[in-house]
Amino acid sequence: MNTNKKVLIICFIGLIILLLTSVYYMFLPAYAYIDNPIWLDHAKTYDGLSEIEGEKHNSTIIKALSLCGVQNPTDEMGWCSSFLNLVFKECGLKGTFDARGKSWLFYGRHVSPRKGAIGIFKTEGFYHATILMSGKPKKMNSGFMYACFGGNQGNMAIESYYYVSDLVDTRYPSVNEVLNKK
Repeated sequence: MNTNKKVLIICFIGLIILLLTSVYYMFLPAYAYIDNPIWLDHAKTYDGLSEIEGEKHNSTIIKALSLCGVQNPTDEMGWCSSFLNLVFKECGLKGTFDARGKSWLFYGRHVSPRKGAIGIFKTEGFYHATILMSGKPKKMNSGFMYACFGGNQGNMAIESYYYVSDLVDTRYPSVNEVLNKK
């Protein structure tokens, strides 16, 4: 085999390796190996954010609902998804920009439960989106539960626990959510 053919074969193999590597990284979540996801840390800065009883409404909750296109928002509406969208936007990430918790079922890509994953739970017929604080559930008196941080958890942005059996899916930002910000 002459030298030109050898060079062509080596170049072709190198091109194949480069292509396969690119495809592999295209499908990895952008933050797959972050120990402390920025959106979880940022969400915790809102710890204690709560609805205001009566005629007044919390301006941060109204801002989050408005971000998702909710007309005439009040802080008595469901705002778990809007809260996550606000947090993700402030972190420079694309969210769903939808006020429904169910919208997160189509976000990023599916991952096994892990710290920072968006947990979508279904309880009493409603979807609730929140951030898992760990990928490992805790054994509680009433069963195994995930510790989560999110909005509209007892009308507040706080840490709450949700049953493993109510978990519908866990999602994580992919390259698309990082590069294609809205």
